Amino acid sequence: MLTIMGLMVVFWVHCFHRVEQGQALVVNKLNNKTDVSFTGGVAIPFLHRAEVIDISDQTIDIELKGRKGVTCRDHVRVDIRMSFQLRIPAADNVRTVAQRLGGAQASDLKFLHARFAPKFIEALRTVAQHCDFDDLHKSRLAYKDDVVNLIGPDLDGFILCDASLIHLEPTPIEHLDPTSPLDASGIRTLESLGMAIPEVSRA
Repeated sequence: MLTIMGLMVVFWVHCFHRVEQGQALVVNKLNNKTDVSFTGGVAIPFLHRAEVIDISDQTIDIELKGRKGVTCRDHVRVDIRMSFQLRIPAADNVRTVAQRLGGAQASDLKFLHARFAPKFIEALRTVAQHCDFDDLHKSRLAYKDDVVNLIGPDLDGFILCDASLIHLEPTPIEHLDPTSPLDASGIRTLESLGMAIPEVSRA
């Protein structure tokens, strides 16, 4: 009897997976049930599939400058840098992330950047296209909030918990094309606002 109990204890210890702070354990069972634990759990070999997901906040920086800068409604080209912070806040979110991405990819910042950056960039461009530069420049918080609202909550289980607008200024003149009708119009707009267009040093 003691031998059997000892073997059961050894088996349980062998099957127990402990996770550190900032991680979640996902155990997929044969009955299609998915258990999520933030401390640890038991996964029986051949019956359960276990994977660990990093649930610490992930930050994705987006920088659009020069020819890639966003264009306002009045054709002013703008250099922007914005930081987006993603979070997996609850067990249901962990399940969604595990199903759609898998543990390894959900913990890979390069993968997350490749997956979400196009959506973030589209939102930055779309909101800017509906704003004149003067309004955009004066109401940066409103611009950031509009970008976040346009991105929305559907990020494969991640939520966008915070965003910071780090840089928003007219594109330096060396990256503008005065022969382009749009850039020429943007330059005239800045001149009418009494704003100098920053230049990039040639050094």
